[in-house]
Amino acid sequence: MSLSGIALVTGGAGFIGSHVARALVEQGAHVRIIDNLSTGYLENINEIGDVDFINASINDHDALKRALEALS
Repeated sequence: MSLSGIALVTGGAGFIGSHVARALVEQGAHVRIIDNLSTGYLENINEIGDVDFINASINDHDALKRALEALS
């Protein structure tokens, strides 16, 4: 199955989120990650490949709004 479009992964720098992001990329989706790196690591994102990364908390309404607007 091949995916198209943009997927937003919250917490994508963490263990589970980075694996979800990698699987989405491997299926052809363009992935945008929002994570404040409080428990995640940039190294997890760097290993995925070509993704958009927003260093912010999902509690930051302005950052989340920008991330979601770019999806539409």
